[in-house]
Order: sequence, then structure tokens, then C-alpha cells
Amino acid sequence: MISACPACWANFLNFFCTFTCSPNQSTFLNVTDTALSTDKKPVVTKLDFLVSDQYGSGFYDSCKDVKFAATNGYVMDLIGGGAKNWREMVAFMGREREPLGSPFQIDFPVQDPTGELKPFEGVTRQCNDTDVQRISNKDLIGFEPVTRHDEDDDEDSRHLLDPDLYTSRYFVSALLQEWFYHQGYLCAKYAWRTIGICFGLVAFFSLGWSRFGVETDPVKLWVAPDSISATQKAIFDQNFGPFYRTAQVIMSYKDEKSPIVDEQSFKRLFMINDHIKALTTERGATLADICFHPTGDECVIQSPTGYWQDDISQFSDSWKDEFEGCTSNPADCLPEFQQPLKPDIILGGFDGEDYSSAKAFIITYVIQNSVDNKITEIAHEWELRYLEFMDDLVNDRVDGIRTEDLRISYSSESSLEIELNKSSNTDVRTVILSYLVMFLYASLALGRFQTDSLRRMVIDSKFTLGMSGIFIVLASISTSVGIFSFLGYKITLIIAEVIPFLVLAVGVDNIFILCHEFERRKMDHPEETIEECAGRTLGRMGPSILLSALSETLAFALGGMVTMPAVSVFAMYAAMAVWVDFLLQVTAFVSCIALDAQRTEEDRVDCIPCIEIHAPQAIDTEGTLPAWVRKYYGPLILNSSVKRIIIAAFIGLLTLGLCLMPNLEIGLDQRLALPNDSYMVQFFNDLDNYFRVGPPVYFVVQDVDATTRHGQQQICARFSTCSDLSIANVLEQERKRPQVSYIEQPASVWIDDFLHWLNPAIETCCRFRKDDPTTPCGPWDDEDECNICYADKDPGWNISMNGLPEGKEFMTYLGEWLKATPDEYCPLAGKAAYGDAIKLNQAGDRVKMSHFRTYHTPMRNQHDFIAGYKSAHRIADQVSKETGATVFPYSVFYIFFEQYVGIISLTLRLLIMAMVSVGLVTAGILGSTNVALVVVGVVAMIMVDVVGAMVLMGVSLNAISLVNLVICVGISVEFCSHIARATVEAEGSPDERVFGALIEVGSSVFSGITLTKFLGIFVLAFTRSKIFEVYYFRMYLAIVIVGALHGLVLLPVLLSFIQNEKTSSFSLGSLGWSLGNGYGSRRQRSGRLLQGNDSSDEEDEEVRDTVAHELPRSQSSNTNSTGRR
Repeated sequence: MISACPACWANFLNFFCTFTCSPNQSTFLNVTDTALSTDKKPVVTKLDFLVSDQYGSGFYDSCKDVKFAATNGYVMDLIGGGAKNWREMVAFMGREREPLGSPFQIDFPVQDPTGELKPFEGVTRQCNDTDVQRISNKDLIGFEPVTRHDEDDDEDSRHLLDPDLYTSRYFVSALLQEWFYHQGYLCAKYAWRTIGICFGLVAFFSLGWSRFGVETDPVKLWVAPDSISATQKAIFDQNFGPFYRTAQVIMSYKDEKSPIVDEQSFKRLFMINDHIKALTTERGATLADICFHPTGDECVIQSPTGYWQDDISQFSDSWKDEFEGCTSNPADCLPEFQQPLKPDIILGGFDGEDYSSAKAFIITYVIQNSVDNKITEIAHEWELRYLEFMDDLVNDRVDGIRTEDLRISYSSESSLEIELNKSSNTDVRTVILSYLVMFLYASLALGRFQTDSLRRMVIDSKFTLGMSGIFIVLASISTSVGIFSFLGYKITLIIAEVIPFLVLAVGVDNIFILCHEFERRKMDHPEETIEECAGRTLGRMGPSILLSALSETLAFALGGMVTMPAVSVFAMYAAMAVWVDFLLQVTAFVSCIALDAQRTEEDRVDCIPCIEIHAPQAIDTEGTLPAWVRKYYGPLILNSSVKRIIIAAFIGLLTLGLCLMPNLEIGLDQRLALPNDSYMVQFFNDLDNYFRVGPPVYFVVQDVDATTRHGQQQICARFSTCSDLSIANVLEQERKRPQVSYIEQPASVWIDDFLHWLNPAIETCCRFRKDDPTTPCGPWDDEDECNICYADKDPGWNISMNGLPEGKEFMTYLGEWLKATPDEYCPLAGKAAYGDAIKLNQAGDRVKMSHFRTYHTPMRNQHDFIAGYKSAHRIADQVSKETGATVFPYSVFYIFFEQYVGIISLTLRLLIMAMVSVGLVTAGILGSTNVALVVVGVVAMIMVDVVGAMVLMGVSLNAISLVNLVICVGISVEFCSHIARATVEAEGSPDERVFGALIEVGSSVFSGITLTKFLGIFVLAFTRSKIFEVYYFRMYLAIVIVGALHGLVLLPVLLSFIQNEKTSSFSLGSLGWSLGNGYGSRRQRSGRLLQGNDSSDEEDEEVRDTVAHELPRSQSSNTNSTGRR
């Protein structure tokens, strides 16, 4: 404020520096009162300062007419309380009044109260003096006088005047600045050579694209090869064969209210079924060639028409009575594959057992699955043909079948993969458009435009420079993909869709920071060469770019330690891409900046540098955003009252996030991954509405010798001597509490059915020919020619199991039972139901393993699937513990839901490791533990608030959102690291350092990462894919908004409470370039260093106004009142 008058300023400094530091203090100061400090040391609380009338009057006269434009008044109103003479002025200054006055009482007596003091009689400067010192206002608001030196003064004085030549306080930062200065200088000097070398290396590493591959197998994406579910699935597939494929049709009326059980619907269903069975592929394969047929040649088709053997000729006028009888007793109406059709499997939308009121028919075609790819390829071809037919059927294009009044939904085993690929192809256009918008913005926003001169505009444009920065981002991605493709890691859709977004977020931020710093540097130091300017730019910004890049790289690299393939591969790709992007930006992009600066100096047109035009001289003006930050935003958030409001608001957000976190749902609904208009969405909806049976679950039992009585008792249920805790008994007990066990159907217990097959009371089951006891009798053999099993045995067949077969006899009967085909005479025969349920050892004399099939309750949502998975494993563990057998559950969906059992702990582990790495890197590079803790704390708060936003926006936790949360750590570091380092490197009070940092890099962070991401995210809102809308648009929107608020609002406020830490100094005298100690001391719009006579009076006035206006006076005056005044 008072620097507008050098005389007043000099007298002010002389007055208080003499008061503080003069060796003759004892001649004019007298301590009149003391007290004990908080650490029990005596401190001064009151003293007398005897000043001569001559000095006091001179001091007052030099300051009384200094104007303060902001209030249309005088500086004396602020520093002297409107004093009318010098005694009123110093009395006001000495009044104890924190934080706006003196920290202790200073009295200025008229007479010496002790009789031993001499008045201070220094020399005062007057406004008309011609030799008044020019004052360097260090950090703009400090109070250290620096004497002006002439141009030919020694090098040491130049170090004082130029902060870029001053040694950094922290040796690591100083070394990095020194390194980056030389690197930037060389890259700018040998620009084309640097660019050639960099992109030669990019081309070399990109050769790995020759081994490029995309992983689309969901199992290989989301399941670790050594996971429990993967291991158990491999055991099941190896011993019992892979779970079968299915094609399903759900047919109802469009009004969804009318019962479907009528004659017309049945006849149409017969015709649809006949058409589907007749479908033929180009290879000539039909359903009969690929279907699952356990009892012979008849396919397993679960359809209401199965009650009439799928033969419309058997469908008579009495169909209603037949339908009621079949639904009441399905065993009386066996389909062609000779297994009862339970109404719950083929009908939907009925109440209780009123099957005639069913709203939907459910038809399931069971198709043989295999580990042989040739067999599955044939099945896949037939499924494609089936999908074509169903599309024609739904659109009423099948002759003879009218469907305009029907709602038909359908699916096949191949449907989901086909629709997901279709979704990805649709999303590609949206993603590319999003990136193009961000590319265009970044390229245009870097330039400075003088709207009054078109010629100047085409010169000052930075479109080519912006595109070179974007090209560097793409080159880093290409390098990462090339390296890992060469190593055999296939890319995933998540990598293809997310990593460009991530690297662009990091890269564009650094592009803006480097370009803005270079422009400020050229404006403030026009005497520097392009090479020097580039070197000093990188020397100043390189360490903060390294800080963010190293933090992100380590955070992502730690993510590569997880076992989920999609996440670990993404983490490796991301870590490499971010690090390569950093290397290219501090080398090739610096060269591009130098070439662009050279083009601008030569007045060459952007994009067409071969054309040189004459244009008006460029006007160096401060950008709109930095000016807004300097004039309005910075002073606002650093106001003490506003600080309290900000901290309270963000604590409230943190509390809200913590309260919402327990409500975060887990899982990924398949419907979200599909296009909004996909036929599969309707199918999943109808499946939820009508299908009353959950997925089958198999309890696989190993290490039980079923040839012994003890082994039989460990697995049976329908005999009196069965163990109370046998597998069959436990499953039956769990079935009775489906709300806990998620098991609804009685288990298929092969040992019970087998032993009851031996019961002689069932005369048509176990029979052997009298003339050949090794040959079983058929259903039409005369009973006189056959012996009934166990009819004459002693002890005979009984419920206590005493006398039932063991050892070799057991295996003999078992073999015959597994060959027997069930029919109406003997439904207990084992071929259909248990042909693939029992695996014998190589010798065939023991049961190696077997499974017990039951069904889960209907799974309506992700919670049900996860709970069902957990419950089945709980049951298996319980049985294993009680029986000593090895038991594990298997269902087709388990392999995908295992990840959710430990996903919360995995998420916490990943994020904690990422934040710890961020903290360690930040502390190591900045040398400030307090700042590192603040940065980590802010990143943690961002994570909590983003998770809270996920709950509010309906985003569940799964592998995709987990990847996005890891990305959130990286983007959060971008929001925080640059401002944190700018604050640490600055000088002055905490508020002054933060204020300088906001002006220096805050606007670049906002215009770089925040606005760029907003534009890209806005485009994602128009995607057709629900998964993109939920997991990319919503999550990225939350990440950018929450990250920007915390990084640009909360972080500066928290940093303003951290005192400047005293770290060890490190002399770089032996190195080539000694660097400055802060952002705050740079000659810039927020406070330019006054060198020589190069500052006009207008610039001086601007600096003075800046000092007075930029920070709230409550902060700017509270700067070591006794030490630096």
C-alpha cells in the first residue's frame, strides 16, 4: 500500500527494522511488562519506544498524503487509523491488536520515564528526495528491503534480484529443478533431433502391435486362473462335462394380463417348436445334432407342448383336462426325453397352483456343451440361425404363424456376447466423438487471440501445438499397448475405452501447465532466448509434473498386483501409458513448444508455418481466467471467514459420504451392459417376471467311498441309519429355510434313488434274466423269465440299509442302474437323471466323485446371486467339516460372482496402497510431510465423496467401477499435486504462498483437466449404452466435479494453515544453474519483481494496487509482526 511513495516505504522499513534489529536497542527501548509463554519461557508483552519529535514528524509527513485508490482515501486511514499527527500514527501502530495490529503493546512516551533512554533520531526520507532507494518487494507482501544495483553489479547481486537464480531450500527439489532446466534447454536447442529420437522409440515399441489381441472371454477377464471358482469349475468340467448351453423363448400376450393357456396359443407354440426343430445351418446341422439327449436320440426340450410329446396330433379337444392332469402329476405325462416337466419350469405368471392362469409359456432348448471347440462352433452356428428365425417371428415375418398379438422374448447362449459386441461398436462412435471434442478444445484453448487482428490471431493460435500434445498422448498409449502386446497381454474393452480418457486427463493438464508457464515466462522475461525460457519453464514445472506422474504410475502399478485379470492388466497398461506420456512431455513436447515459439516470433501462420505474414505486435495481456483468480477467487477463498465456511462444508460432504458408503450396492446387472434397444433387455425383464426357478446348483462330493456302509450313510437321506448331517439331510434342512439358504428345490440324491431302485417291491425296476443273471430284463420281458433283485436275499432290502450292496456288488448294480433308461414303468432308472452325476475311478471299482443337484431360489437381482453364492459355500464347508468329505458347490454363475465376495476388501486395499504411494512420493519430492498428509487426506476425501455420489447415482461396485475408482486416485493427484508443490516452493506467509500458487497453476488446472473432462463427459451423456451412461458418464462426472472442488477449493484452504517448513538447504554452486526459491517471488501479474528501470509507473501502480487488494488485509498484515516489519 505504502510502496506508492518510496520515501514513506523507506521510512517505514527503517523505523521497524531499527526497532527490531538495531544493536542500540537498549538506548531507546524499555521493557515494561513480561509474561510466560505456553512453553514457560519469558516473553515481552509491553515496552516503551522513545522516538524524537523530528524523526516522528518526518516519518508522518512522508506518508500522510499517500493515496489509496481502492477506498478513494489515504493510506494513513489504514496504517495510522486516520491519524492527524505522528504520535497518533505510531500509537495506532503500536496498539496490541491481533491479527490487525501489534502482537504486544508498544507505547511511545513523550518523556523518558526512566531517565536513562535517548530518543531515536534516524534520518527520514522525503518525497522529493532524488536518491530514494528502489525497493524489491519480496513476495509482494514481505518487508525486506533490497538495494538497487546497476547493470554491472556482481553476480551475487543478480541472484538476489532474479529468483530463478536462487538456490532451492530442499535439495531434492533443487536437484530436480537443475536437471529439468538442462533437459529443457537441450530439448529446445535440439528440437527436431529430440522429436525424431522420441518418436523413433515410440515406433519401435509400437511394433508389438503385431501381437495385438482383444480378450473377450468373460471368464478370462474377471476370474483369476487360480481362483477357487475357476479351480472348481475346471474340476466339474473335467469330470462331469461343461454346463449345457440353452436357448429360451418366453411367450405371452402383449397386454401381459391375459392368460396364455388357451387353444390358439398352444397351437402356435406347437408350430413354433416344429419350426425351431427344423432349423438347419449351412453345414446341415439341426437341433437334433447339437441338443442334449441323455436317454437316447430325443432332445431335452422343456416346453408345455411336452405334455403331448411335442406332437400336435396328440393335442385333442380335451386338452384342458389333460393339461390340468399333467400339471398336477407331471410323471404321468412324460415328454420324449422321459423326464417329468415341472410346471414351474415351463409356465410363468400364475398364482399358487392355478396353472391355467399362467401368463407366459417358457420354452427351453438344452444344447450339448463341450470343451471341444469344433462341437461348440456347430452349436454357435445353429444359435445364429435360431436368432434369425426368432427375429423374423417377433416381427411377424414367418408364414403361417401370426404373432402380432404376442410378446415374444428370446435368447441363446451366444446372445449376450453378440449384443455386448454390438454395444461396444455403438459406443465406439460416442467415445471417439468425446475424444475429438476434448482434442479440439485442448488445441484451441492453448492459444491467445486478439480479436481486433485476424492476422495476429492466426499467428498466436496454438492449434498445431495442442495437436502435438494430443499426438503425444496417443503415442504413449500406442507404446504401452505395443509393449504389453509383445509380452502377450491381450487388451480389454475397459483398456480401450478408459485408458485414453485417463492419459488424456493427465496429459492435457500438463500441456496447459507447460504452455501457460512458458507464455508467462516469455512475457515476464522478454530478454531470454527461447532455449533459456524453455529450460527455466521445465525447471520450474518439471518437478510437479514428475510428482503427479510418479504418484499415478506407482498407484496404478500397485493395482497390477490384484488377481482379477481385467483390473491387473488395466493397471499395468495405465501405469506404462502414464509414465511414457510423462517422458514424452518433458522431452518431445518441450521441443514442440520451442518450435512453436520460434514460429510465433517469426510471424508465421499456425498450421501453415511456411507462410509468413506481417501482423501487429502481440500485446502481452493477462488471461481472463488468471485475472479472475487473482482479483476475485483467490482473495475470496483465503478470507478467514470464508475458510471456516469451506472447511465446514467439506466436512459435511465427508460425513454425508461416510454415511452413504454402507449403502453401496455390489454387482453388475447384465442389462446395463446392453444397448437400450437390445432384445435381451426384454428377455431379462420377462425372465425376472415369469421364471419361478432359480439356477441349478451342484454339490460335488469327493473322498467318500460309497461302496462302504459308512460312506453311503454320509451321503444318503431316505434310510433310517443315514447320518443326521449327511450331505442329503443337510440340503433338505437348508431347503426348508430358503430365505437363508437360497435353496428351494429338493436335492437329487443319486444314492437314495439307486438303493430304492433295488427295492423288490418295485417289480418293474431291478430285474435280471434267469437264464443269464448278468443281463437285465426289459419292461416287456415276462416276469417268469426274470429274477427281481433282492427278492430272495437274506437279509432282504430294508430301510435300515442292513444287507444292501457294498463293495463289488454295489458297483455291479450301480453300473446297471446308470444304463437303465427311465420310463413310466420304472422312473427311478438312473441314465437320464444321473448319467453324468457320477464319476468312477479309472479301474471302475469305486466312485471317484459325484454331485447332488438342487436349485437356488429365483435370483432377481445382484444381491440374490451374491447371497446364493455365499450360502452354497457355507453349506459345503459345513458338510465337509461334519463328514470329513471334500464338498464344494458349483453353479454356472459362481465363477462371475466370486469377485464380489472380496471386492470391498480388494477396493480398500487397492485405494489405500495407491494413496500411500501418493503420500510417499509427495513427501519425497516436496520435502514436506505436512503437505503430503494434506494431499493424501484430500485424495481420501475425494474417494469417500465419489463413493457417496455412486450411491446417490445408482452406481454399484464392480470391476468397472473399481477401475474407475483407481482412475479417480490418478485424477485426484492431478488436481492436487501442482498446487501443492507451487505452495511449498513459494515464500511468504501461508496465505501468500497459496495465493501465488492459485495464480501460477490453479487456472491451468481448471482450464486443463476440469474443462477438458467436462466437455468429453458431456458427449458421453448421449451414448445408447446404459453401462456407459452409468459407469462412465455418471462416475466421471462425479470424479471431475468432486475432484475439482476439493483440489481448487478445499486444498488451498488447508494449505493456507501450514507454515513454511524449514528444510535443509543445498548449494548448487558447482552446478550449472541455481534456481529460485518459489513461485511467489516471480515477476508476474500477481507481483512482478522490479528490475532496473524496466517497470513503468503504470506497472508500479499496478503492483502497488495488487499488494493492497489481492489478499484480505487480515492475512497480509499478519506476517511475523516483530521480525519482518
